[in-house]
Amino acid sequence: SNTAGASGLIFGLFGYLLVSGFVERRPLGVLAGVLVAAVWGGSILAGLAPTQSGVSWQGHLIGLAAGVAAAFLLRRRPTHPRVPVV
Repeated sequence: SNTAGASGLIFGLFGYLLVSGFVERRPLGVLAGVLVAAVWGGSILAGLAPTQSGVSWQGHLIGLAAGVAAAFLLRRRPTHPRVPVV
């Protein structure tokens, strides 16, 4: 089926915000992910269920997966060199 609209983008942003703080191990990012999950988690994840005709749950699922993947791919890498422990 054809998919049009910005809902996949919204799901991607949701997935990125949900996971990026945990990936980067930053307390403020983790807090943001927990707040996003608490406020919008239940209602937005209901959009993944194929219950409504005319709504592309596949687009929602791919958007969510792309957001999670982006959190891993765009994470900040440490700039200091690692010193081997002897």
